[in-house]
Amino acid sequence: MLVKVWNIQDVAEKPSSANKASCIATLQGHQDQLVKVHWLNMGLQVVTASADGIVKIWNVKKQQCVSTIQMHEDKVWALDVHEKVEKTENSDGEAIVKTTIHMITGGADSTVKLWKDSTAE
Repeated sequence: MLVKVWNIQDVAEKPSSANKASCIATLQGHQDQLVKVHWLNMGLQVVTASADGIVKIWNVKKQQCVSTIQMHEDKVWALDVHEKVEKTENSDGEAIVKTTIHMITGGADSTVKLWKDSTAE
């Protein structure tokens, strides 16, 4: 199954039949229907949930899967994401960005899973 990422900025700014959205990435890797898609990391990544029971995190620019999460025993029907970005400075005055991502999934196996990822850039 495919996920296509589209650039619709030109279409939104100048709606006409001459302006068409352009595909900027094609993400391929699930074996069954896609159920949910969410943006992550300020649009740098996409997370997908599928009826194949797998959640994948994708790097949009590289068009690659960077993480595969297979914790459900059946289809993943629900996915939601909460992303919190905190900007601070270290003692030298350099900017530190900490992103905390909470993700919740629900599956046909009657389980709900809560995921947490914290990264600092």
